Amino acid sequence: MLLTRSGDVLAEDTRPTPADASVRLGPALADIVTSLVERGGGESGGPSEARGPGEVREPGGPGEVRPARVGIGVPGIVDEQRQVGVRSANLGWHDLDLQRAFGEHLSLPFVVGHDVRCGLLAEARLGAAQGCTEVLFVPLGTGVAAAQLVGGRLWHGRPWAGEIGHVVVDPDGDPCACGLRGCLETVASAGAIGRRWSALTGRGGDAAEVARLVAAGDQQAISLWHNAIEALAAVISPVVAANGTQLVLVGGGLVRAGDLLLDPLREAVPRTAGPGHATGGGARVARRPGRLDRSGAAVARGRRRRVIVTLTPNPAVDVTYRVGALEVGGSHPVGAVREQAGGKGVNTAAVLTTMGQECVAVCPVGADDADRLAADLDARGVRHRLLRLPGRTRRSVTVVDDAGEATVLNEPGLPWGRDDRDLVIQVVAQSLSGARVLTISAAFLTLPWRRSCGASRRPTPWPCRRCSTCADRCCATPWRTARRS
Repeated sequence: MLLTRSGDVLAEDTRPTPADASVRLGPALADIVTSLVERGGGESGGPSEARGPGEVREPGGPGEVRPARVGIGVPGIVDEQRQVGVRSANLGWHDLDLQRAFGEHLSLPFVVGHDVRCGLLAEARLGAAQGCTEVLFVPLGTGVAAAQLVGGRLWHGRPWAGEIGHVVVDPDGDPCACGLRGCLETVASAGAIGRRWSALTGRGGDAAEVARLVAAGDQQAISLWHNAIEALAAVISPVVAANGTQLVLVGGGLVRAGDLLLDPLREAVPRTAGPGHATGGGARVARRPGRLDRSGAAVARGRRRRVIVTLTPNPAVDVTYRVGALEVGGSHPVGAVREQAGGKGVNTAAVLTTMGQECVAVCPVGADDADRLAADLDARGVRHRLLRLPGRTRRSVTVVDDAGEATVLNEPGLPWGRDDRDLVIQVVAQSLSGARVLTISAAFLTLPWRRSCGASRRPTPWPCRRCSTCADRCCATPWRTARRS
C-alpha cells in the first residue's frame, strides 16, 4: 500500500509471493514500490518516473508522490534488531539477511519487521484497535501467528514471539512444515482447513468452500470447522487470561467467513479463558475489517467507496425500562431492561446499516463503557470508530409504561477538552476521505444557524422559548440557513 501520513490509502497492489522467495523477494518488492508510486501520483500529476527499481525521482509536477520510506512486513521468525529472517516454515528460508535482500534493490530508506506485528501496529494507529491498550491480533491465512499490544505498546519480545501457529494441539496430528506434528497451523489455518477437507472427503475445496458447506448444514464440514475453532480457542485463551486482553482481533483470509467463524469463537474463548471472561467482563472477539480501518478511507484515487459518516459528539448508553401503570410516589417493578449504544448519529448509522447503506459511526465515548458499546455495535453490524475519553458515557433513560407513554431522563455528556475536540476533528477528517456524506447529529460547533417562524416566515434565532407570532416553538418548523461559518 502507498499511504499518506494521515493514513489515507493512495494505491495498493497484491501479488503472489515468488516461488524462490529468498532470491526473488528484493526485485519483486522493488517492482511493487515503483508500481505503487506511479499509480499513486499519476492521477493528478502524471506518473512518477523511476531511475531504477524502487528508486523514484523527485516529483516534477503537482500531485506527484515521493515516498519518505518503505515498511516491509516479513513472515516467520524475524530478528528485528539484526534485520534477519531467522526462519520461515512456509517460505523455506533460514537466516536470510533482510538488509542485503532488500537493500540491493531499494534506494529508499526502509525498515523490516514481523508481518503480524506490523499489521497490529497499523490497526492500533489507523484501524480497528484504535483506543485499545490490551489487544491480541491473530491473522488466519496460510499460517497462524499472533501479535500483542500491551499497555498500549507493541510487544516485541524474543524473535519467536507470536509463533502460536506452532503450538502443538494434536500430538498425533498432521506433520507441519516446522518439523513437528499437530501444530495449530495444521488444524486452524485457512490452508489446513482446505487440505483436511480434501483428505477427509476425497473432494477438492478450500476454506471458503468448507465455510459455504458449514452454512448449508453439511455435518462433515461442521465437524471439521468446529475442531479448528476449538483448537484455536484452546491456544488463544491462555494468552487472553494471562494478559487481561480486552480485544481479540481476528484477521487474514479466513475471517471472510464472518460470523460463521466469529460467533463460535466468541463463545469458545470466554468459556475456556476462565471465570473472569465467562461472566462477560473479559476479552471481546472482533473481526479485522478488510482495509486498514473502519472509516471508509479511499482505497485509490478515483475509486472511492460511497460511505456515510455519522458523527455523534454526545453519544449515550440508551437504557429502557418497561413498567406497569405509573403512579406518583409509587414503587414500580421493572418488567424488562434494555441497554445499547445510542445518540442521534449512532441511531442513524444503525438504521442506515439495516437499509444496506455503507455507514460508519464516529463518536467519543467514556473509556469505562467503550468495550461494552463496541460489542453492542458489532453485534448490530454497525461499523464504528470509538474515541475513548476518560470517564463514563452519559445515560439516556427511557421509562415506558403499559399505555405506551414514555418518560426520558438525560444525563449531561462528557466534558471535552481542546485536545479531545482536536482528536475528534482529526478522526472525522480521516474518515471523510472516502465519504459522500457527513452528518453531525448534535450541537458540535458554534454555527450561526437560523430558523424561520412557521407563521411569518421571518428568520428567528434558535433555540427560542416560544414564537410570539404563531405561538408555537420554532423547533417545530423547517430549518433555514441564513449563512454558514
